[in-house]
Amino acid sequence: MVLFGQKVTANRQVRKMKGKQQRKLFYLGNYRTEAVADRYPLGSSAQDNKMAYLVSVFKRCIDHVTVVSVLSSEKPGYYKTLRVKVDDGEDDVFLASYDTSARGISKIAALYRLIVLTFYLITHVTKDDVLIVYHNPLFSLPVRLAKKLKRFQFILEVEEIFSRDKRNSKDIKRRGIEMKLINAAQKYICAGDLLLKEVSLGKNNPHTSFGAVVYGGYSIPPK
Repeated sequence: MVLFGQKVTANRQVRKMKGKQQRKLFYLGNYRTEAVADRYPLGSSAQDNKMAYLVSVFKRCIDHVTVVSVLSSEKPGYYKTLRVKVDDGEDDVFLASYDTSARGISKIAALYRLIVLTFYLITHVTKDDVLIVYHNPLFSLPVRLAKKLKRFQFILEVEEIFSRDKRNSKDIKRRGIEMKLINAAQKYICAGDLLLKEVSLGKNNPHTSFGAVVYGGYSIPPK
């Protein structure tokens, strides 16, 4: 995958680009760290670890990465946007959310998180920047709307296609927005060659020019 004019290959040495004028890189997902542990955020350890690993790879290529996290939490309450400076090469931004277990209000809370995400993307990501998104069908409308308005480069990280799981009726219902998100991406980071080939079908060039495959295992360097 070509990123910022440099080839990025996971688990291989990547060339540094320090000192050069660069685009800004934003990495969106449901990312959890100790900074928000008191909220008891919901999420996946697999996603946390994969995102942490890729952040370490990106930081070897570019000067700075902004990780943008959208979270719901077990602990009810309103949480303001929290920006955490991890080091000179990384900032983590945990977007504002309102969390409740009340059945009717929880849907409004979910909508609020997506509105906050949309506003953040529109106001922070410019046409010269790159947005990498850890695949989540719920991100579909905010990401596609912001991309249409701001015309940034959009790279989708795909671990699986959720609507394939026939056991989950919610994922099946979201197939339409999931495929729109996949089709809107310009490049991909995938968990396997076959998945990369599938998500890039319909592109004008061979699928190998449209992404990278991250093979496990991988290690996360200490911060």
